[in-house]
Amino acid sequence: MSYLTEKVAYIRGKADGMQIDESTNEGNIILELIDLLSDFAEEIEELNEEVGEIDEYLDIIDEDLDDLEDFVYEEDDLDYDYDEVECPHCGEVMHVDSDIFETGECEKELTCPNCNETFILDNDECEE
Repeated sequence: MSYLTEKVAYIRGKADGMQIDESTNEGNIILELIDLLSDFAEEIEELNEEVGEIDEYLDIIDEDLDDLEDFVYEEDDLDYDYDEVECPHCGEVMHVDSDIFETGECEKELTCPNCNETFILDNDECEE
């Protein structure tokens, strides 16, 4: 039982001890107000329980989001070995994985993410 519900029960007990007459206007209003306070207290108690459940759910979501961020950004924290290549069409500088020529090819066709034009990248270390 919440603090508010206890307080309303205490007030109801005092009103019963005072033998408030429900047939008088004042007595009727006082008893109706006590009933209204009781309804408010019960509603607030239910809302507090729901907020507590939502708070627990948000904590779970926050933990899941932290895990996801760790997973996603962990890859960004790794030291990638890349070369910068300039698109001959638009001049956009892009990062290309240094291992692009591991297949033994002397030329690699790339597509610029900026202008979508393709161009040939030559491997400088390739023997002709």
